[in-house]
Amino acid sequence: MFLRLTRPLLFLFLVIFPLFSCTHEQTGTLKVGTNVWPGYEPLYLARSSGFLDLGRIKMVEFNSASEVLSAFRNHSVDVAALTLDETISLIADRPDTRIILGTDFSAGGDVVVAQTDIKSIQQLKGKKVGVESTALGAYVLSRVLELNHLTTHDIQIVFMEVNQHTNAFIQHEVDAVVTFDPVKTQLVKHGGNIIFSSQQIPGEIIDVLVTREDVINKKHPQLKMLVNGWFESLDLITQKRADALQKMAPRLSISVSELDSALGGLKLLDRADNQQLLSGKQATIISTANKTQQTMISNGLVAQPVFGIEHINSQFVDKK
Repeated sequence: MFLRLTRPLLFLFLVIFPLFSCTHEQTGTLKVGTNVWPGYEPLYLARSSGFLDLGRIKMVEFNSASEVLSAFRNHSVDVAALTLDETISLIADRPDTRIILGTDFSAGGDVVVAQTDIKSIQQLKGKKVGVESTALGAYVLSRVLELNHLTTHDIQIVFMEVNQHTNAFIQHEVDAVVTFDPVKTQLVKHGGNIIFSSQQIPGEIIDVLVTREDVINKKHPQLKMLVNGWFESLDLITQKRADALQKMAPRLSISVSELDSALGGLKLLDRADNQQLLSGKQATIISTANKTQQTMISNGLVAQPVFGIEHINSQFVDKK
């Protein structure tokens, strides 16, 4: 009698438990890691504007891209906001990484800021240059030197996290830093000169959201909500710019006018931009990534090409 009752119960348990587990995963919290950068701010605007379910999506802010990468590698976050070169570096040892959204192109937001008496890149010879120990820092520095016919032997490289840039610059511990907003704005206030900007390398610095293949399978609804929330934020910025800037500026510790100027140094990518960037065999990010990979290989940042079309998942930008 016991066995006759137990077997149906056991069968029921085996059927229902996997369904329960699946439901639990689908409704679990999606953790999204970013550092401080105006190009990621629409994600936080989506949170404050009610476009994201706070029980299902948690934004996690880190001091630097290095910390974001570390958190993604050890699975502390499910999604990471990174530059394309950082993503390529990540794919080299995490091939299950997938790009699901392009957030922005840097068009002046990434810079080299020098002390008041330094007016050109050539004047950095023999000087101390602070740079974050990430693929982005190394990539921008390599392009700066390459375009000005210099090498790393011509300068003294000082590795430091981006949250150390302002203090090191003010204390004259470095002669220049490779940095980005909002630090750029703070350093200019202290007399810094912008002697190089990403306007000089158009289209080369792209920010993206990446996740893992298993997260796409387990937390698909949350990823869809996150991407749709991004596009809703861009609509809000377009339709009610003053209100949106007022919401975003305090988090970056800069004024509304400074944020407005900072956003002028990048292009936020809407759904149409993303479809062109990520969709199909003609996705424009492929050619950009190939060029970026070659520059990274030439400068010893990766050993060989690692990025391919398989590292793109455009389903979240292709439709709502």
